[in-house]
This record gives sequence, structure tokens and C-alpha cells, in this order.
Amino acid sequence: MLRLAPILVFLDAVTVLAELADASGLFDVAARECAHWRRGSTWRRWLMVVGLASLATIALSLDTTAVLLTPVVLSLARQLGLPPLGFAMTTVWLANTASLLLPVSNLTNLLAQDSLQLSTRAFAARSWAAALVAIAVTVGVLAVRYRATWRTTYTLPTAPQVQDRVLFATAGVACLALGPLALVGYPVQWVALGLALVLTVAFLLRQRDVLSAS
Repeated sequence: MLRLAPILVFLDAVTVLAELADASGLFDVAARECAHWRRGSTWRRWLMVVGLASLATIALSLDTTAVLLTPVVLSLARQLGLPPLGFAMTTVWLANTASLLLPVSNLTNLLAQDSLQLSTRAFAARSWAAALVAIAVTVGVLAVRYRATWRTTYTLPTAPQVQDRVLFATAGVACLALGPLALVGYPVQWVALGLALVLTVAFLLRQRDVLSAS
């Protein structure tokens, strides 16, 4: 149970962080900004999501991708009037199949690394081929399965309204800080917990009703 405690702390904390960031409007704004890139082409938009989901999973963890990136992608599809299922499946599937490369990519990898007594470089040397194949197969299946969605076009939506810019900025800093703080060596569970607490306090001071509704 003690070995699972850090994992549970991280999952709970990053879920709170994602929920409050969504309430601040961060994901809606991020989604619209993404829509500016390669505007009008759903196919290119999907490839952007593939790249983001893969990189976020490899560098941060599958849980971070599933909890933080998925809301951005779903908000993007909603704002563009596109069917959301293909985009949701892209983030969820890649959150799993792109998580084979590094120990930090998947919390199960950390247990394997400890059991096998491998360095991060040695672990990656053994897993890179499997990770590459897993990503390629996933992208291929998604490209075929949701090809009707990727062939559509869209028009740029109107800019979403931000009700509280202080909360919006705080949420943005908290989400952006999660990865770098974890990568420099701080325990990821305590990083996520600390950032979630900071954002919770900000909402407590400025929009207490959001916490009550949760």
C-alpha cells in the first residue's frame, strides 16, 4: 500500500488541478489558440493533437495527458463543431501506447525500472523500438477508423470569455509548471499536490462557489 500512496496522491492532485483549470476557462482559450494553427484543416489539426499527446505522455506521464490534455482537445472539437470522439480516442489511446519509452511516462514503468535496476537511459534503450511501433500502429488505426472526421473542414470560432483573469493566469502557470518541476527532479506527486493546493486557495479567495459546486 505504501508503494501505491505516491501514485494515488498524484492522480487525485492532478485531477483537482485539471478540474479547476477547466473552471478558469484555461482549456477553452488554449483550444481556440490551437485552432489558429493550420486553420481550416481538420487533418492537420488531428496531427497536431497526435504530436502533443505523444510528447506529453513521454515527457510527463500518461495520467497527465489523460487528465490535462483531453479537456483541451475536447474543447477544441466542441468549439470547431467537429465530432469529438476521434479526438478523444486519440488522446486516450496515445496516453497508453506512447507511455512505453521512459520510466516517468507510465507509473508502472517506475516499478519495472526499480525491479530491473535500470537507469533511465538503459530503460529507454530497451523500450524505444516497442514504443515507436506502438505509436505508429495507434496512429494508423486512428487515421483509418476516423478518416471521415479528418477529411472535414471548420471555421475559426469566436474567442471565449475569461471571467477572472487572475484565476486564469494562476491556472495557466500551475499547469505549465507541472512538467518542468517534475523533470528537474522534484517528486511528481508533491509537485502536483502543491500546485493543486495553490489553485484551490486561489479559487477559495476569488470564486468559492466553484469549490462548493464540486
